[in-house]
Amino acid sequence: MMNLNTSIGMSLIPAILLALAASSFNAAAEEPSAKSVASKKSSNVRPDDPTQNIQRRLKNLVAQGGVLDAYPIALAQAWIDFARESYFRKDRRAAAEALSEAQFVVEAIERDGDQVKVDARLIQSSTKLRDDLWRKAEGFKRDVEFRCATWQTARLEVALIAAGRADRDLGWRAARAFVRRAERFSRDAEAKLKACAEPKPIPEKEQLSVEKKSADDVAAVPPTAGKTIGPISIQSIPDRVHFRNESAELSDVSALVLEQVSYVLRANPTIVLDLRGYANDLSKLDENEQLGIARAQAVQDYLVETGVARERLMVRPGSQVSGEGKTAIERAKARRVELVPTSSESIPMEYQDKDLAIDGSSGS
Repeated sequence: MMNLNTSIGMSLIPAILLALAASSFNAAAEEPSAKSVASKKSSNVRPDDPTQNIQRRLKNLVAQGGVLDAYPIALAQAWIDFARESYFRKDRRAAAEALSEAQFVVEAIERDGDQVKVDARLIQSSTKLRDDLWRKAEGFKRDVEFRCATWQTARLEVALIAAGRADRDLGWRAARAFVRRAERFSRDAEAKLKACAEPKPIPEKEQLSVEKKSADDVAAVPPTAGKTIGPISIQSIPDRVHFRNESAELSDVSALVLEQVSYVLRANPTIVLDLRGYANDLSKLDENEQLGIARAQAVQDYLVETGVARERLMVRPGSQVSGEGKTAIERAKARRVELVPTSSESIPMEYQDKDLAIDGSSGS
């Protein structure tokens, strides 16, 4: 007969497994070796992944010009990630419900385009936890700079729903890891909104140019003259993508970022990019450089598959930096490929970290 201690120990196993799974929410498994990454393909899709079709539809939306910073796209991706994670830890009910929510959001985007109105909905197997964090999420959505924190807000909401699912199924102990993750996303959203709200200084030369142009316009245009100016679409390119520890495989979020890059490049065929691959903390410099190049090649291959000419994408190693003494976030930021325009035609570049893969290791 099983004794009391054994029984208690066995009852904790599901909670421990859920807590471990929560630590990998929004991140895929690491590669086992840095030496083998150069020969790996850029796709990391498992053949039994039930989210493949809906992920493909979301990528198509971005490839057709969908705005990556739009909240509905961020929400769809958060649901897809939760569905995938739930499926592979054998929580098939949560996987099915999350996949249904992802499909609902993607269909709404396909139907309504830029006018789509969606929100994170509580799935049937979850329960609502942490009203304070839900209120924060609603506050973020009302902020005038919300576009800067759409991904963090969507992740926050889905993490709270995951916490409610764990709490309802196994209790608070299993939910705590997801709640901590939601708290981190809340802090990240606050930091993003604050950074976007801070006024950006205008360089002195640019300021003088603006002032001179304004003065010329006033002198040249009669007071009664007027004209209608239509909406101006300013294109920009995300300036980097990030990678998991010791991996040269693109995550689904990185693929969405590159779909936006591809859309702009195909609309502007004279732009040429350097793809500079970075790594850190490998024991040998040549292995370090090999991993950086493998990451840059993965980006090049993906963009070529989307229709960008390979000769417009130059693979180069970036300078390698030690990760000793760095935080997990700093190490995650070092695992990247930077996209640097080298052609005469200029294009606005925009810093992005939506695909940042944070872990507790010090690997490359």
